[in-house]
Amino acid sequence: MWPRDLIETLALRPHDVDEKVCELHFQNNDIQRETECYDEKTGKKITVSLKRPRLQDGAIPSQQPNCPEYLSSSRPTRENVDQRRERIDNDNLRRAIAQLYQQI
Repeated sequence: MWPRDLIETLALRPHDVDEKVCELHFQNNDIQRETECYDEKTGKKITVSLKRPRLQDGAIPSQQPNCPEYLSSSRPTRENVDQRRERIDNDNLRRAIAQLYQQI
């Protein structure tokens, strides 16, 4: 397991442009392999593969290859705020509809 103080030190210090990290220590969703931009002339979204993958903001090394599985953590992904609101609204709507059917 990565010591918390090492993780915080790495996260807070300025990074050199040429620094490299091993992708085996990160989850797949922590690694950005392509980037997107919007072309205003054509009105299309352009997706381009990166020559060198980069880490997402806030990526924390959590995988320990060649070690027992319990040493690697799989942190749950947080639900997007908009997705959460939509899910809660849909749940409330379903409950309201169910109550209406019970009253009829």
